[in-house]
Amino acid sequence: MNRKEVVELCNQYGLKARKSLGQNFLCNDAVAGRIVDSAGIRSQDIVLEIGPGIGALTEFILDTGANVFSSEIDEKLFPLLRDRFSDRLNFSLIESDFLILKRDEWLSPGQNIDIIISNLPYYVMTPLIIKCLEDYSDARKMVFMIEEDASNRIFAVPETKSYGPLSVLTSIYGSKSKLFVVDQRSFDPQPQTRSLVISFDKNEDLKRNISSRFVMFVRHCFAMRRKTIHKNLIASGLNFSNDLLSEAFLHSGIQESSRAEAMKPTDFLSLYDCLFEENDTMSLE
Repeated sequence: MNRKEVVELCNQYGLKARKSLGQNFLCNDAVAGRIVDSAGIRSQDIVLEIGPGIGALTEFILDTGANVFSSEIDEKLFPLLRDRFSDRLNFSLIESDFLILKRDEWLSPGQNIDIIISNLPYYVMTPLIIKCLEDYSDARKMVFMIEEDASNRIFAVPETKSYGPLSVLTSIYGSKSKLFVVDQRSFDPQPQTRSLVISFDKNEDLKRNISSRFVMFVRHCFAMRRKTIHKNLIASGLNFSNDLLSEAFLHSGIQESSRAEAMKPTDFLSLYDCLFEENDTMSLE
């Protein structure tokens, strides 16, 4: 849809983009189509869309034939989405804040998500991505449109200022790619900065998912960046003794004097496994 159509839809339903929800409606069909094409969606897939807004991406995802579940927080958008896609048998609207949505509240037992796709609200990028990794790391691909300026936190490497939990967790999930830049004119209202479409492809060789406990562990490791991981874990409240930590560092081959910003993503896995003695079953619930 173009800007004129976006304005007409908003006027029809009495809508206005809400700054409190970080809403900027995509109004460029070429961009929407390119985003969906980059996800490699198949007709038998189950797709989770986070924040469909007025449905700019939704329409293209539905055209793939996949079963689409769209989670929307803004109740003012529910009537528009229902009306636009009521004739699409492969569309389901989840009227919920994704950050508090539990997997078993909408997915059937044994059902898995294949693709996650979203134009992420910039102000909640980090918690939304981490929730996707925690709850849906069995998905084979994730495609997000984010604020270009925020991409450093995702693509940062060790020994750099931006390297942190988000860099580590996304690297453990799989490979990461910067696909293309989207300028401000593709949105209504126009944001202050350009957007960047990125993708994560699951590492199928890593036979594990990302548990909430592992996420917590990584965050504790980065809690005080100037301190060593050993000191951060002692202060974490996780009740690690000095002896247990020393043994874990020894067996993982990591120096006790190491800081989180100097460790490779796989180093966090090695240390975690030695501390929790779960190895390949770390993520099983």
